[in-house]
Amino acid sequence: EDGSVNRFYRTKARDYRGHSMRWNFDPQCFVRGYVFTVSHRMRISDFPANRPMEYWLRFKGWLPDEERNAYPTILTCDPIAVEDGWKACSGPLLITEEMERMTKINVEVHFDGDGEPNNVGPWATVDWDDISVKFVSGPAEGL
Repeated sequence: EDGSVNRFYRTKARDYRGHSMRWNFDPQCFVRGYVFTVSHRMRISDFPANRPMEYWLRFKGWLPDEERNAYPTILTCDPIAVEDGWKACSGPLLITEEMERMTKINVEVHFDGDGEPNNVGPWATVDWDDISVKFVSGPAEGL
């Protein structure tokens, strides 16, 4: 290939605000005080024009000492609309004490604005690209 084809992830046929692509992290990578930069690009389609959706990325992780899941937000992005096309979002992620205790960690996108009213739709198709979580600072021993 000549590199002109853009491959990206697509989530369609969603029927809940939290339905999105997910990926897992090794919990040993997250130590309290570490700072990462989280970034990605997103676009939406199959959704009414001029109707922006708010969204954020969050961890879902198990807290074994409390026997429950935790859902800390790791990145809040500006609202996105069909007219935006690909829209970038990035920001810092500071690992907290709660995040350090989590096991079985994955990242999911949570949306507000589609499925209204009463979670009956319409539901946007979501494309996701250029996803990264990069170490910035913190005690780097063992990395």
